[in-house]
Amino acid sequence: MVRFLNSVIALLGFAVLAGVIGFFIKDQSVSERTIRAANESVADLETRALTKPFDQAKNELARQRLNKALALSDLDPRKILYFRFYRARAIALISDHKKLSGKSVDQTQVSIALSDLDYVLSNDEGSVFENAGYLAGLIAYHHATDPKRAGAYITQCAIKGHAGCMNVAADGHFSGWFGLEQDYQAAIDYHTAVFDTGAKYTCAGSFSARELAMMAYFLPQYEYRYSWSEWLEQAANLQNQAAQTTGFRHICGPAYFDMVSYLLMLHGERHETDLLEGIAANPSDYVLRNMALYFLERQDRSNLDRILSDFDGKSPIMSCRYRLMVIMRENIISGAVPTPQEIRFMMDHPEESAYCLQWLSVWGLLPDEPMMSADIDQHAAQ
Repeated sequence: MVRFLNSVIALLGFAVLAGVIGFFIKDQSVSERTIRAANESVADLETRALTKPFDQAKNELARQRLNKALALSDLDPRKILYFRFYRARAIALISDHKKLSGKSVDQTQVSIALSDLDYVLSNDEGSVFENAGYLAGLIAYHHATDPKRAGAYITQCAIKGHAGCMNVAADGHFSGWFGLEQDYQAAIDYHTAVFDTGAKYTCAGSFSARELAMMAYFLPQYEYRYSWSEWLEQAANLQNQAAQTTGFRHICGPAYFDMVSYLLMLHGERHETDLLEGIAANPSDYVLRNMALYFLERQDRSNLDRILSDFDGKSPIMSCRYRLMVIMRENIISGAVPTPQEIRFMMDHPEESAYCLQWLSVWGLLPDEPMMSADIDQHAAQ
């Protein structure tokens, strides 16, 4: 009887031991599957970066998978950094899509994203996640609507030499955007530093060369490395390099670049219609294509105004820059000044329009405050 009881106890012991081992194996298997799924979503986020960044179903799946992975108690510290960075990126894409769709952004998720990036910036000693400061600045500005916090992220990131942050800092110092102090020479110096990165950061170098062409043309009293026309050549060279590297022919906005070139040449009394013909034939930018058709007198102004109005809610920053091009061209051709409607749009979006308002000031086309208010009120009454 004793031998029987000992056998039962032994069997129970083996059963308990087997259960414990089975539990740990099952738990390990769940952890491995969770991490594997999170890794798959990270890879997917990278793969879609240039082609389909706003696939909301996949972005939401990535966020959920990364939440589960980050809830694991035994996650490797490097994996924590990795997953927190990409969770912030997934949240940023979800928020971007909501803004573009006219929907409200989930501020709880925005706070999680910024907390994730603060953690990465504090613990990434090897600066592996070099885009963390840039992403944090964009989220703080566009989603949290906190320019001061955004400016702090961008400044720290620019000091470390990140091209995207230096590009934003340059625009910020040009116009006082992102809560930064206006300083034309600082803007020129930042843009030149971005240009020196070449095509390493895809379009950043080309964008800065394009801005330097504009500044060298209209603000020649400051110090530049090249003339405005040489800056245009440099911008075109970097744009071509980025297109060859990525395999995307329309990357870095070639139509936008051509329109800037056309306007600068038009200001210098060179009417380069070939550039307009190229933009009109370019399907990559619907707004600029229709703008070129209007400039070529193949479309009336009312149609262009309708297109611009439709675009206003999607991206006030780009809408402002499109409108700036129309204002510049109309002023060159006929001496026209901005309409009350154009000024009202910029006044309604002061942060997004800071760059445009500053250019109007440079050109002497920005009415003083009392006149601006009177014009707007008169237009509203009509």
